[in-house]
Amino acid sequence: MKRIFQMILSGLIVIMVSVSVYSKVIDIEIQKAIIKVTEDYTKLFPDLTVKKGLAVLAFKEESENAKNGGIGNTIREIISAQIPQNRVFFLIDREALEASVNEMKLTLSGIIDEENAVKVGEMAGVQAFILGSVSDLKEDFLINLKLIDVQSGKVVSITNFQIPQKDLYDKKRELAFSYISKYGMGLNYQLSSAVIRAPNDRRPVILLNDVFINYRPALWLNFRMGISYMSFNGSPLQNIALTSIYPGITKYSNNIVYPRNMTVKYETGIMDIFGPYIGADYNWTPVEFFTLGIGVSYNIFLSPLIRQTYSPGYIYDTSDGRLKNTGVLYIEQELKSIGLGRIELKPQFFISPRVTLGLYLCATIGGNVRVEKTTINSEYIDFPNREVRTNGYQVVMDNKYLGIDTKLYSDGRDIEGLNFIGGMAWGMSCNFYY
Repeated sequence: MKRIFQMILSGLIVIMVSVSVYSKVIDIEIQKAIIKVTEDYTKLFPDLTVKKGLAVLAFKEESENAKNGGIGNTIREIISAQIPQNRVFFLIDREALEASVNEMKLTLSGIIDEENAVKVGEMAGVQAFILGSVSDLKEDFLINLKLIDVQSGKVVSITNFQIPQKDLYDKKRELAFSYISKYGMGLNYQLSSAVIRAPNDRRPVILLNDVFINYRPALWLNFRMGISYMSFNGSPLQNIALTSIYPGITKYSNNIVYPRNMTVKYETGIMDIFGPYIGADYNWTPVEFFTLGIGVSYNIFLSPLIRQTYSPGYIYDTSDGRLKNTGVLYIEQELKSIGLGRIELKPQFFISPRVTLGLYLCATIGGNVRVEKTTINSEYIDFPNREVRTNGYQVVMDNKYLGIDTKLYSDGRDIEGLNFIGGMAWGMSCNFYY
């Protein structure tokens, strides 16, 4: 296990170092090109006293690789990110530029020549444009960059540089995910199963389905609110001693004749219920395609029902003193509200800019089960925790159902022994950002 952990850690370090290296190479090449065109501009206009408005357009994609990869827009985004630090230019807002472009019935991607750029610049209050083209050069992209002065309509500076194609593809992917990794709304579904404690040797499994909206106001923080569906199914048991289910049968043993090896089968115990879900995460995002969430959440399930079935079922008929087979015994137990807390760990991978898929691991925290009301065969209703239990109805039903414990679970255990503390859950999580 230690060796596996070391391998995973080493792999993450290699990935993060690789991402840092290719980003640095691209940024240096772009920065050198911007410095070159800026110097050429200041030579032509040496008496500048205020910064000039600069707009960066998508680069014309002159090769299939560039078109398929959408590299023209990627270059525009990288250059735009560096302009705010420039001493000569300030970046023109993209939305303001698009408004002027729409008036000319063009698109930003359609402005690929000097003439259109000058016309748009005059309408939008832009003093200079950066545009250009991208094409293939063996394993690299060759990028040609032009700086155009709007007032004169002249090309002030031209430069070109090369960047490995793989590095630009990786950078494009990084940019595509960057806005998601910072903040946003999302719709999440997670499915998990948890093993909880039971009064018998078997450990039942609860199934949890969570659907919620999450809001990520910062890179490291995530809030969640939604609804959960919890289901529980007790494992069937064969050959349960009759006295384990009907302890009162010994009280009437002088009158009732039954084989001492008679057994009962526990068919099932089912609970399914919905409840609100809230939670919060701390998120660690070392690279653009991976995020690790560490969080807590809480559910409240109001008045859950557990429906148990045994076969065969028996009653004691006091009129003739006989034990009668009723076919099936149904027990429905209404529980007090269950609060379920979880401590969660969620490694998530971005499989597209808007979709994550990952694992879901958690430890459950919750109190014991408490029975509020029990109904047997739809006729015997009892409140197990009440103090006074001596009325005639209670006595009659106790006799009829041979002293069945109204907290009965499985093979004669106490259902209040079910415990959600320390349950371990595992599953999967899927998130869609919008």
